[in-house]
Amino acid sequence: MVVVGVRLPPNLGETYLKEFDAIVPSLAKELQVQAVPAMLKGFAADLSYFQDDQIHPNARAQPIILETIWKTIRPLL
Repeated sequence: MVVVGVRLPPNLGETYLKEFDAIVPSLAKELQVQAVPAMLKGFAADLSYFQDDQIHPNARAQPIILETIWKTIRPLL
């Protein structure tokens, strides 16, 4: 198992974001599994990688997400 996290938009507030960002590493440690803290790493600020809703990644983002997660999964196989 691999726990995969996402970054939330900054408008939710700094305190909430810090608490939310701590969930993935904490859960991975508790479950003794690997973690990918932020699957949108490397493109989260570039809206050209998102659908019109500006929340969900589009097809162009999928290879980047794959590479980000694959780095953690590959050694486990």
